[in-house]
Amino acid sequence: MTQSLLVQDIRLDKAKKHAFVDLASQMDLTKALALNGQKLLDKPLKISKAKAKEADAAKKKKKKDPQEVQKSRNLHCVHVENLPSSATREDVLKVFPKATAVRFLGGTDGPGKGVAFVEFQNKEQADAARAQSGTATIRESVLRVNVVRESAGGRKPTTDSKNSKKAEAPPSDTLFVRNLPVKVQPKLLKKIFKSAVQIRIPQSDGKSKGFAFVEFASVAHAAKALKSSKNSAIQKRPLKVQFGLKWKAEPAQVPSKTLIVLGLHKKTTADTLTEAFEGASSSRIFVDKDTGLSRKFGFVDFESTDSCRRAKEAAEDVEIDGKKVGVAFARPKHSQAPDTGERGQHRGAKNGQTPALGRCSWWEEPLSSGNTRDSFK
Repeated sequence: MTQSLLVQDIRLDKAKKHAFVDLASQMDLTKALALNGQKLLDKPLKISKAKAKEADAAKKKKKKDPQEVQKSRNLHCVHVENLPSSATREDVLKVFPKATAVRFLGGTDGPGKGVAFVEFQNKEQADAARAQSGTATIRESVLRVNVVRESAGGRKPTTDSKNSKKAEAPPSDTLFVRNLPVKVQPKLLKKIFKSAVQIRIPQSDGKSKGFAFVEFASVAHAAKALKSSKNSAIQKRPLKVQFGLKWKAEPAQVPSKTLIVLGLHKKTTADTLTEAFEGASSSRIFVDKDTGLSRKFGFVDFESTDSCRRAKEAAEDVEIDGKKVGVAFARPKHSQAPDTGERGQHRGAKNGQTPALGRCSWWEEPLSSGNTRDSFK
């Protein structure tokens, strides 16, 4: 009032340590700022321009963009697949000790679908966890670890993003099947993929690595099997099936001088099998030692690896006794008696004979007592 300032409002702080004074005009504000340092009740005043109320209100109301928040959070998180159904949060934390949180898909207490999201304090820790993909294991299941990105359908690993179609393998005669139990056997997959001519399940210490390669006689057969296998499961684990590349055997195993032929007719003889392949020197068909019935697969021998290779290349769509068969290189060790405790009984025989089979060294997986001849229908 002494300085003739027009004041609209005065708001005194509860502690009475400061006050807000609303002036009527810019001129009044300029005159008021010039009073800085003048005394009031023997105390010098400290006067400065306050921030506009609108700016303060806007700052309080301003919130971070939810998408930006989620994007930042995803950088600290990884997507873990192929978890065993019995895994717990403690099991996951043993593999990723620096994790701050573990969440299973759907908010459940366990990885019912073999999936979990693991969060870390920073991006560096998440990157280190992602580097463990393919090497980290929980109860013999090899884990796959990917980055997490937000999409319209929720959180998904990088492989399921909008560019997933470009990453998918083209149609082929081989299907890649994952999310398998550790004790899966070929006969269980054979029940789902009845037209398969060959099933390979890579193993570690006698247990499945969680995936398999299922080969068919043609791309059309594989495409039909892919469609029919939708919603299939083994031991309550939903199968994840897609086109894949053929399983690559070790260089030392192929090529050889012998082919293995799968999916034979039950009446096919060794002589018929020899005649079906140009340049073949001999062949043999294996039978069940208890029933004497054909196991519907056999071996065809050649004089050289070159002739064996040419025969395989010419046998892409071969039919024997009206049945389309699958052909692959056999291991060079097949002529040696496998270590079964009964070497003499399981040695391969030549034309006209049908040796009994206990365990085969040519097959990627040993034939246990649980594998019946129905596994190769």
